[in-house]
Amino acid sequence: MRSVDLAVPETPARLVTVIVGIVVALTFLFGFGNVLALGLRLRVPIWVAPLVAPAVDLSVVALLLGTRYAALHHGPVEVLRAARRMLIFASTVTLALNIAEPCDVRSHDVSEKNMRRIDLIDVLTPG
Repeated sequence: MRSVDLAVPETPARLVTVIVGIVVALTFLFGFGNVLALGLRLRVPIWVAPLVAPAVDLSVVALLLGTRYAALHHGPVEVLRAARRMLIFASTVTLALNIAEPCDVRSHDVSEKNMRRIDLIDVLTPG
């Protein structure tokens, strides 16, 4: 079924699509920032840290789209179940990566040495 066939006027449907797109993009950026901060805190190489969040987030998006497509086109039930299990796993990994850095016990240490946050300049500059 296409949006043309729905009883909804075209303008509100496009507006909702744009708003959903903006929310998804902001969520992606939020997750990217959290996972990048976690990678930098764990001293992951600077060229690897930015690659982790998009890989997990894009896996979730691909699984969402794939399960929707398979459900609409009467895909096999076994395939849908397996895809939904992988989606739950990928979503759990995304959640864990997003909350790991804020929940890090070491970040709540009150000593002067550990009060300073690691930022990109600290990682790039030796010493």
